[in-house]
Amino acid sequence: MRQTSFDQADREKMRAAILAFAKQNKLGAPSLQLRIAEATKRSVDQIPLKTLQRFLKDEGRTNDGFMIPIAEFVASVGAITPLDTFAHELGAFFARSGTEKEAANEVPARFARTYEIVAGSAKFKNIKVIRSGAIENPDEPYGRCVISGTGRSLKVQELETGSDSGGADGAFRPPANEGVVLYFAPLLFMLLRNNLTRLPRVYWLREQEDGKLVGHAMHSIPLEPGSIQVPYSELRNHELHPAPENMR
Repeated sequence: MRQTSFDQADREKMRAAILAFAKQNKLGAPSLQLRIAEATKRSVDQIPLKTLQRFLKDEGRTNDGFMIPIAEFVASVGAITPLDTFAHELGAFFARSGTEKEAANEVPARFARTYEIVAGSAKFKNIKVIRSGAIENPDEPYGRCVISGTGRSLKVQELETGSDSGGADGAFRPPANEGVVLYFAPLLFMLLRNNLTRLPRVYWLREQEDGKLVGHAMHSIPLEPGSIQVPYSELRNHELHPAPENMR
């Protein structure tokens, strides 16, 4: 059944999806207008450019009639996945309440990029976030982390760089970990799922002046029934380095 009415949550989710789609495909509003019209078999005049621009900027409330082709477009290009839905709902769960203008901390768009992941060889000892220069003997980059999207929460994927890159101390292997990023200024919290074991992995990070994200990570460890082993790793120092332009 075609959806014909849209609440605020629907609108926010579709706005985030279309902005992410536009960024990924390097589309401005006029090009996006043409893509929406083509995908939904409508004339360009039925997708008013000014209305589209207001919707993308979250200026005012667009009518439900305009949202119908937006919803059709989002569905046709697969711009909203179960991970998008989870990211949006988890971001809303941590939203501020009350009369503040902003419903929650928006994740700054500058974090949406590709990073090289570097895991420090030293174990985490103190409850603090250390600067990159204090990390002892960091390992070589072993993988990439791709953060994408807009809004209160972003999607994140961890990808390996080669067949011999087993991850931090062999902890995770293909397929990639994936999950969401939440922003509690100045803290970035990343919650991921290992797609092989279905177990969680978490990061606590802070942004450095050079664009690096520096902090700590830990993950769950698969256990056999009856095992008395600790079911999670120790915290380890981690850095996420902005990837060179040719790796994005």
